Amino acid sequence: MFFFFKIDVKLFSKVPAAVDPKKRPVFEVPNNVEPLVGIATDPEAQRNAVQVYFKHDIVEPADKNVDYMRELLIRRLYNDMINNRLNELVQKENPPFIVGYSAYTSMTRSKDAFMAIAYARDNEILTALNSVLVENQRVQQHGFTQTELDRTKKDILRGYEKAYKEKDKQKNNNYVWEYFSNYLTNEPTPGIEYEYEFAQKTMPEISLEEINTLPAKWVTDENIVVSITGLEKEGVILPTEEEVLKVISETKNLKLDAYVDAVLDKPLVEVVPKASPVISTDVLADLGITVWTLENGAEVILKKTDFKEDEILFEAYSFGGSSLIETEKLPSVDMTTTIVTQCGVAEFDNISLEKMMAGKVLRLMPYISDVTEGFKGSTSPEDLETFMQLLYLKFEQPRYDEEAYGAYLGRIKAWIKNTSTDPRTVANDSISFLMADRNPRRMPMNTDKLDKVSFEEIKYIYDDRFSDGANFRFYFVGNINEEILKPLVETYIGGLSDKSSDETWKDNGVRPPKEDAVNVFNYPMETPKATVFVNYNGKFKYDAKNLVYLSALKYILSLRYTETIREEEGGTYGVGVWTSTSKYPYEGFKINMKFDCDPERAEVLKSIVFTEVDNLKSVGPKEVDVTKTIEYFIKTREEDLKENKFWLNALVSMDKYDLNTIEKANYEEIVKNMTVSKLQKFAKKVFSSSKNVEVLMLPVVE
Repeated sequence: MFFFFKIDVKLFSKVPAAVDPKKRPVFEVPNNVEPLVGIATDPEAQRNAVQVYFKHDIVEPADKNVDYMRELLIRRLYNDMINNRLNELVQKENPPFIVGYSAYTSMTRSKDAFMAIAYARDNEILTALNSVLVENQRVQQHGFTQTELDRTKKDILRGYEKAYKEKDKQKNNNYVWEYFSNYLTNEPTPGIEYEYEFAQKTMPEISLEEINTLPAKWVTDENIVVSITGLEKEGVILPTEEEVLKVISETKNLKLDAYVDAVLDKPLVEVVPKASPVISTDVLADLGITVWTLENGAEVILKKTDFKEDEILFEAYSFGGSSLIETEKLPSVDMTTTIVTQCGVAEFDNISLEKMMAGKVLRLMPYISDVTEGFKGSTSPEDLETFMQLLYLKFEQPRYDEEAYGAYLGRIKAWIKNTSTDPRTVANDSISFLMADRNPRRMPMNTDKLDKVSFEEIKYIYDDRFSDGANFRFYFVGNINEEILKPLVETYIGGLSDKSSDETWKDNGVRPPKEDAVNVFNYPMETPKATVFVNYNGKFKYDAKNLVYLSALKYILSLRYTETIREEEGGTYGVGVWTSTSKYPYEGFKINMKFDCDPERAEVLKSIVFTEVDNLKSVGPKEVDVTKTIEYFIKTREEDLKENKFWLNALVSMDKYDLNTIEKANYEEIVKNMTVSKLQKFAKKVFSSSKNVEVLMLPVVE
């Protein structure tokens, strides 16, 4: 979408052409009259999946011109509409599958395919198969509706418009796949200006009648291939080939009712709240920050940028979080914001809300963390009013829909049941639980925990955490017009309830183990491997310098492990190194290292993890690694300063953690003054005073 041929010539014209290149072979996929069915099980499978393919010969155009581009738009419209219908099914009571998906797509160089895919609960593969085939048959018999097509056109055109507005702000990695597809399959890449104009001109010309002729061409009686993969465990029975063929045959002969496109024809906010005016304005001119205080006590912090024309990022938070919720209610806490999001707002269920949001670019998600609750989101400047209305409703008129609750909980239970035995999940759960010293407030999610989730508790928790909207701090960063934003803030943030509460977080004593801890265990695996996890944790003064130095140690250790464990030893594809820090409820740090390897080499490779840490303490990092770190930090900092996300995080950190990460001079001074001796001193301080946690998962030995 963002490809420009001038860049192509400049970058690649000096690359010599291949001498007598081999012709790339195209391998034909044979046709079949009767359906082909393949069924397989795997003890480490994480889901039951059924995939149905209707194969079609590729009719390759001599020139992939505007007719081809129009065909791609038609396919996208069709794919989006059928998947919107499937998405509605999973949000209803007793959904027939966990996930359903259909699309016309490329399969090989000689075949395209229309595919129908579903992930099923245990012993419900035939139900899932029947449902995705039925919905495709419904389209074949009755077609899509005009309202569905109109909404989908709006969504796609809005995506092109957003890309067009950001055409001068793209990063290099956005060009990669454009080059890739152009060189390998001659996909047209005229650039976003042309594509945007083409979509605007072409989309209105695509008729509903044209779309509705496609199912008869795509969903055929021949060239059907069915692939079923499932769990190999007690109590799970996969269907037979005969049962699969029977479902395919029966769905073709069903007479189905037409889809009804139910739309709630109401304004999002029926009664506009009484506004609360801005009573004071503070301007931090050197940072370009404005702070509004509203009459109801809410504070709004904003920074206007020109980094992206079509983006405003948002965050809001207040202190409290799950720390104020009793331990026995934590299973419900973990699901609260996800469930409430699935319910919609006010009189709009989630399906109606999604339809109303067609053609709009906005996202708004609530969250509850350990010590805070809040919202994170983004919007286009032109959709700002809708965004503010949605924010108001999520505070003041959340919707509690027991049917949506049951539908989502059923899907997530099936998913967790199937993934809970996966070795990666087992390792990660063991690590997180041990890192919290097996505190009951950190029990990993499993089916037993999900069984304790309560709809009534979810309602109570959400109301408890989000009922005092004026107690939150609100942040906006991006292409802001203050004259437009201010009255919206006064109405929809100023209209939030003010209970004048002054609550804060509570320390429930969740900490890493007080002493060094080791957990070595065996777990059955189809493909034997070891998972090695090493952690250092301890007390930590939460300030800008320590955060930079801790990040430097992480970066240097990544360099060292790449050189030693991966390249010299050939022991693993890579060692993941990451850090985490906390200020509340205690000031502390964690440095974590994790990798998979041959079980026979686990102890040797783990010893290298400790050796590199000991080297940092005793002699410090290599000079070359320090130089690489400084160069990388300065480079990424320059890039970060042009990102709305960086500024939003920095503004929130200034208030939440009393941490100024914005001042460029201060940051660069810390980075450029790092030396071998200073980093050695810091490493000696943090590692010598830290505790150590190790987890080693090994395969069961027969």
